[in-house]
Amino acid sequence: MEANVWAALTICQLALPAMIAAGGGTIVNITSAAGYMDPVRAAGPAAEGGGIGMGYALSKGAFQRIAGFLKVELADKGILSFGVQPGYTITEERAAAGISTAPGGGKAAPMEVTAKVVRWLCTEPEAAEFNGKHFEAQDFCRERGLLPGW
Repeated sequence: MEANVWAALTICQLALPAMIAAGGGTIVNITSAAGYMDPVRAAGPAAEGGGIGMGYALSKGAFQRIAGFLKVELADKGILSFGVQPGYTITEERAAAGISTAPGGGKAAPMEVTAKVVRWLCTEPEAAEFNGKHFEAQDFCRERGLLPGW
């Protein structure tokens, strides 16, 4: 809870006064499916095929709620807030380990997918229509054609 909720709220409290004074700004929280999906396995070490723990999932669920509350409380001050769930992504660590697919054989996304979605939310005027919403990065990237060839 300290890392996934309280730290994020503290950062917002520190950044929001300057954002409001500047006439607005955008907050993007990188969320996790763990915050809204039921686990597929009991918790345990990943190397042994274990799933996520309840504490992690609960904290991610609370973290995911921040964007909607910021919209209600601060949209009139020019603050936009979004949640972005990257989905299974090929990080540098996973690439170095030779991992190129998601568990179960699904397509894993390159890191650029989430980056393109976050950039869109921070730069496109149309993003204001989605204030307070949560995005599945891979779906949104595909729908908008934000990363050609992916």
